Amino acid sequence: MRTKTTQGVPMKFGLILTAFLFTACASKVSYEQVVAKASKFNNRIDILKLENKPIEITENIDQAIKTANEQLKVVVDTPKSQRNFQNTIAVLDQIFFDFDRVANRHYFMNSVSPKKELRDAATLAIQKINKWYNEVFFREDLYKAFNEYASTNPKLSGPEKRLYDDIKKGFKKNGFHLSRYKRQRLQKIKNEMSQTSTKFSNNIREFKNIVKFTEKELEGVPASALESLKQDSKGNYLMDARIVSHYLVIAKYAKSEAARKKALKARSTVAKKANAPLMTKLVKLRSEMAKILGYKNYADLAIEDKMAKDGATAVGFIQRLSKGLETKFQAEQKLLTELKRKETKDPKAILRSWDGAYYERLYLENKFSINEEELKEYFSMGNVLKGMYSVYEEIFGIKLKKLELSNKWIDDLQAYIVYDDDSGEPLGTLYLDLYPREGKYNHFAQFGLLDGKTLPNGQKQRPVAVLVCNFPEPVNEKPSLLSYDHVETLFHEFGHALHNILSKTKYASHHGTSVPRDFVEAPSQMLEFWVRNKEVLDTFGKHYVTGEKIPRDLLDNLFASKKVFIGRFTRGQIAYAMTDLNLHTQSKISSRFDVIKETNDTIAKYYMPRPKGSSFITSFGHLAGGYAAGYYGYQWSLAIASDMALKFENAEEKFFDKEVGMKLRKEIYEVGDSRDVNVSIEKFLGRKSNLDAYLKELGIK
Repeated sequence: MRTKTTQGVPMKFGLILTAFLFTACASKVSYEQVVAKASKFNNRIDILKLENKPIEITENIDQAIKTANEQLKVVVDTPKSQRNFQNTIAVLDQIFFDFDRVANRHYFMNSVSPKKELRDAATLAIQKINKWYNEVFFREDLYKAFNEYASTNPKLSGPEKRLYDDIKKGFKKNGFHLSRYKRQRLQKIKNEMSQTSTKFSNNIREFKNIVKFTEKELEGVPASALESLKQDSKGNYLMDARIVSHYLVIAKYAKSEAARKKALKARSTVAKKANAPLMTKLVKLRSEMAKILGYKNYADLAIEDKMAKDGATAVGFIQRLSKGLETKFQAEQKLLTELKRKETKDPKAILRSWDGAYYERLYLENKFSINEEELKEYFSMGNVLKGMYSVYEEIFGIKLKKLELSNKWIDDLQAYIVYDDDSGEPLGTLYLDLYPREGKYNHFAQFGLLDGKTLPNGQKQRPVAVLVCNFPEPVNEKPSLLSYDHVETLFHEFGHALHNILSKTKYASHHGTSVPRDFVEAPSQMLEFWVRNKEVLDTFGKHYVTGEKIPRDLLDNLFASKKVFIGRFTRGQIAYAMTDLNLHTQSKISSRFDVIKETNDTIAKYYMPRPKGSSFITSFGHLAGGYAAGYYGYQWSLAIASDMALKFENAEEKFFDKEVGMKLRKEIYEVGDSRDVNVSIEKFLGRKSNLDAYLKELGIK
């Protein structure tokens, strides 16, 4: 079938087009209709209902804590002679699931609610949530109950053994092999870490640094790009330093080097004053916790349960990548330096960190005729979403239908029910919160609001996932137009949602993205390869006014251009990974430890120096949001993702191959963390994974 084409497009396009039209034209379904359908499969489907008043948040989390404590009391009061897996181990998964039904909602509201009073109330709720979680696995009565069951020498296998082992590790990581004094100190450290991390993240989200630029400063910026920036009463353009799309308008197009430097300086000093001492505190607390537990450093503690297993392995992996990229990186730096010297007519001009995006764009425009603003016109939000859904509906055997909504936190919220195409079984609920606003989480993420699991009554709970994004907003009659990088980001985040929605695990603890951090990005990074395929892009890339498809020569140039500066991009990611690892592999934190200098020096070593006075670390939200000693995982998992994408590239129908797509769904998405991810990878690939595909992608021999 791959041999018969029409104008360079596979005949399978007819199927894709059918799916496209279905998605585009499908009528909405009501929640009542979905519930009725789900009941036929013994499934439970939920929609997201957020609290409307601060008092509701307070009352709901207090009740959730009260209920969870009552349920835990039943566990610890069970007589030893009556203990079994269900009433001592499996019940904990259910208790945490019920608690998370409320807790996850409040974490989410803290990140996205348009109302500050609700975000503030959610912050207070999070403090209670974190405190409760930190206390659970320090409870001596619960540890006693676990040991009473463990003393029966249970013969477990599969997901049951995995759940048992996870709980056992939880007690160990809280020092139950140590003295009570050390456990008390550990508990205090964990409480302090939770509070500090919440403050760190809130400081970034609430930070206000609106930078003004005059029209003269922004000479060279196309009018279409300027539309994304608001103006004040004097006509100045306003850049929100937290929003990457705002920053890139100036970084890529402003002819003025001073303006580019001003923009990067603002972006590189977000929450500097408030967050520098908080990050210092976090690093010291993590180091102390690791030492109490008998680890050399925090990285060894954090990575022990991941694929890399220890800090030294993670560091070695990143450093080998860095060394392998050195020649390509320096060649790219030299190319841009020469371009700057030519444009500025200064033979001694030096390439600075605020120059990279600008000269990369100039080079690509001249070499490949890539005009990013014109390219955006082929990627309107509506077309990209419909096209993405259609491709994945086909290869993963699913169908998306829009859900009627009455309870919205924003007017332009979108929601879908995802169905299995063959059986009609409702698999989960997907929400999209697409555009930036004040007080909102300022990057791109998938929030798993509700995991799936088998409930005590035998019913299958299906998940709820939300994509939280900050794409350019529609302007007047013009729709949201996405850059190619934004399209890639959308496919990536949708991959996380698929990982959650398609997951079918017995226990919530193993659901979807509960896999190790250095694998969790792989199933999503792999989906980025779809937008690097011309035939896929050809199914939805069309001009938002004329309907004209992306010209074939433009696609050819686009894909050729993506390889040119891959060394610079990857070295930037390596710099962030090493910044993280250097902080968390230190065995002793000096009293003169300067977190800003330490991290600025690392970025300068592996990439480029930032403007004087920069404090990138104070806006590096990953290190307060679960990725501490884990940012290396983006590169680790990308190597796996490249290998998994190769499975599609080598398939008969390539990126439209339903047989491989269904295997991915079964062996990776559905099983979540219910088995070792190495087993899942090998079952999907039919062999052990290797680095060959990724090294080829990077141009490393």
